[in-house]
Amino acid sequence: MLGDFTEPTSYKSPLASVGLLVGAFAAYFLWRSSSRFAGTPVSYGFGARFPWMIGAVVLSLVATNLLFRGLLVDGKWQPTFVVVASVPAAVVLLYGRGWAVLGTGAVLGIVTVPPLAMLLIANFCAPNGIPNVVGIVSAMALGGVIACATCRFLPWMRVPDDAPPVHGAGRVDARHSEAAWTVRRVLADFSEAQFIGSEWAGGLMIVGACAGFLIDPSFAGYGLELLPRILFAQVLTSAIGVVLWRQWYRGGGWTATYVPVVSSAPTAVVAFGGSWSALVLGAAIGAALGAPVARLLAKLIPPLFHPFIANVTSMAVTTLVVYWSLMFIL
Repeated sequence: MLGDFTEPTSYKSPLASVGLLVGAFAAYFLWRSSSRFAGTPVSYGFGARFPWMIGAVVLSLVATNLLFRGLLVDGKWQPTFVVVASVPAAVVLLYGRGWAVLGTGAVLGIVTVPPLAMLLIANFCAPNGIPNVVGIVSAMALGGVIACATCRFLPWMRVPDDAPPVHGAGRVDARHSEAAWTVRRVLADFSEAQFIGSEWAGGLMIVGACAGFLIDPSFAGYGLELLPRILFAQVLTSAIGVVLWRQWYRGGGWTATYVPVVSSAPTAVVAFGGSWSALVLGAAIGAALGAPVARLLAKLIPPLFHPFIANVTSMAVTTLVVYWSLMFIL
């Protein structure tokens, strides 16, 4: 279950998850104390909702692992991690603090995304030779639509009047150089899938993943010993995307440069056996497509539907384009 926290970034590593959570809570407490070392505001400026968000994710994750425990015997794998990067956190960020919101987000996460992901992987991805990540992120999108639509009809789910923007904490900070900000933004991209978006969380997660790899190279990264190349591809695609689309970060803005970090870039590495040409091309194509596609799709998202739906849909589109392009080129 602990490893599920970092499986959205393509390495199921308990040490990476410890780093992620330690960094996330460090960023949260630094934000609460108004420290100048807080970095990018945790969870897009929804700091007060962060503990409730983590609570909803943990509850949903525990229940999912218990509910689908019978499908995990004899070394079998199931995408139990999908609740970490989808409905529970999105519901709390939309509707605020409170036990009713926490419980609703957790339950909706359990009943929507994991079953859909398992269904799509078994009946769409596997028969057609499509990377599993496409089915996973498509399930997140469909589950997000179902959950957000359901919340609109639940009488206890009310949007707070003082809600800050869902995104808007990735801005270029004039107090730091462009290069320093770029490094911080790349690190933050590594924790965006978990709705944290902090360089503390992303940086310590990478440290934990590397420590886990040094202890046992076959453990992180699905036993393929490709973690160094996966990390390199992720850093490269994030850096290219941040440089390409940095204008959308200015003036308090935000954009989904993390899309290829958790989808097309690691897929290019794993699907093509760590090929350097696939790594570089996959990172570049993913960076060029991920954020603009997500931004375009976000314009179609109605009110009270979290924009993560657009982001994960962009992951499916970007991954398919990258995978098919590399199959044709290589």
